[in-house]
Amino acid sequence: MSTEIRYRGVCTNEIPVNAWPEDCVNVKDQVILDLGCGFFGETESFKRGTGPRQTHLNWYAVIWEEMISTSEHWLNLGAKKVIGVDMNKDDVDHLNKTLGARGGFFLNYQLNSPEEIKNLITTYNIDILKADIEGAENLIFSMSDEDFKLVKEYYVECHSQGLINMMIDKLKACGYSIRNTLRVNSDDGPYVIFAYRNT
Repeated sequence: MSTEIRYRGVCTNEIPVNAWPEDCVNVKDQVILDLGCGFFGETESFKRGTGPRQTHLNWYAVIWEEMISTSEHWLNLGAKKVIGVDMNKDDVDHLNKTLGARGGFFLNYQLNSPEEIKNLITTYNIDILKADIEGAENLIFSMSDEDFKLVKEYYVECHSQGLINMMIDKLKACGYSIRNTLRVNSDDGPYVIFAYRNT
């Protein structure tokens, strides 16, 4: 793995097109496991079909952009299928309703072990794993090296320096390279690492 890590800078919001940008990912025709697929910004009126999406200001472009889920973002970029997992039942129900016909399938439960993640990877033939699971990333890094290497690419938001170190150590041990990195919201915000398997 290269010792020089590309740093893309700070993303000032969590709109997926900005926080998980197209030039950092490689999702076309791939099967994505989206851990933490729930999302903020969708108003209850939008979920009922009676109101608009919530919008957020993109400070870089000085335009208002619609908030979408990361799963919708992956499908918009040409993903073959997205398997999502989230603790928020309302979000999971909404995603199944709105994205099910486009190749999305969403599960409502809390991840508690590396074995659960490995089972999702093997059951759904996952190519790419994305995670924004608020500090539970250690479950991913605690998989055996053999299980970890089942996935071609990882896009993970790390919520502490210890978790960043765990991910970098795991990537090195398993033969992955880092394509890009960015910070979310501030210079000391969560650190997103985009990595790919070398072989």
